Amino acid sequence: MKANLDLEHQREKPSYAHLLLTTSCNLRCPQCFVDAGTAMKKEMDTLELMNAADQLIEMGIRTVHVEGGEALMAPGALDVLSRLAQNVPDVLLVTNGTLVTKEYAQKLKDAGMKQVALSLDGAKAETHDVFRPGNFDKVVRAIGFLRDAGLGVRISTTLMKPNFKEAVELLDKCLEWGVRILNYDAFDVIGRGGRNPELALEPEDWKWLAANLFPRAMEVAKQMQVKVAIPSKYVSLLGIEKTDPQYEWIYCSSGLSQILITPDGSVMPCFVLVTTPEFKAGNIREEPLEEIWHDSPYMKHYRSLPLSKRCPMGYHGHLFFSNVRVDPETVH
Repeated sequence: MKANLDLEHQREKPSYAHLLLTTSCNLRCPQCFVDAGTAMKKEMDTLELMNAADQLIEMGIRTVHVEGGEALMAPGALDVLSRLAQNVPDVLLVTNGTLVTKEYAQKLKDAGMKQVALSLDGAKAETHDVFRPGNFDKVVRAIGFLRDAGLGVRISTTLMKPNFKEAVELLDKCLEWGVRILNYDAFDVIGRGGRNPELALEPEDWKWLAANLFPRAMEVAKQMQVKVAIPSKYVSLLGIEKTDPQYEWIYCSSGLSQILITPDGSVMPCFVLVTTPEFKAGNIREEPLEEIWHDSPYMKHYRSLPLSKRCPMGYHGHLFFSNVRVDPETVH
């Protein structure tokens, strides 16, 4: 049986990759799971990053999220994005927005990019700037630059103690700004977030969100997609029925359909593992990505672990609320 399982994994290829260009960042967000700030030791140069992109393309990757740190601080970021955008169906740039000018937005459009995700952690400056000092207005301007250049804009917000009661107000502002997708992420106690556990929401906070954010999201379903990641431990608390088509359980796909390449070329099974080097499966500077995926002893070991053991946070999946209806037959 074990041999058959290994053969099954041999046939699989990742469909979803995170490519971290750098861990350099001009911000120091307390919730950052990457613990970004300074560059990782021996980060890849532009040529090596282009090679990483080419290897993802050769493996037939369908979705690539290009991230950091602040991805736009990496050498050759635009070249890497252009290469991916020309060869991968779904490429998303994830940025804090502070370096997005009108001119850069147009360069992204000219490179073939279709969508950009910006981080925004509050509906107003005094809240957002608790986490990212002095940059609320920069992000709002970046939304306009990107939208005017013809790019799709999505907003990613980490729900935390200081900002969760602005979730509805933020939704309404995103409608005004022409944002097409709004993702509310759960706070993860890993990376820099592990040093700030007081930011995590409590049961009553999730009840507030269910009573206030979810109904408002349903009202705007024809105008904007809204998704909320709900930690599994709160599912029973909220009285969620698995047959409700507004909820979908997404099981952990780390090492099965997703993969991470870090700025120094290391390969890991999941994007949240960047600060946990013990999960390293190989390095594309030393061997091809496809060989690491298929033949790495560590990757095979990782895949053999129960879901609860694959994650330093003990996750084995997330429940997602979405205001865009899903097929009940796909809900596990």
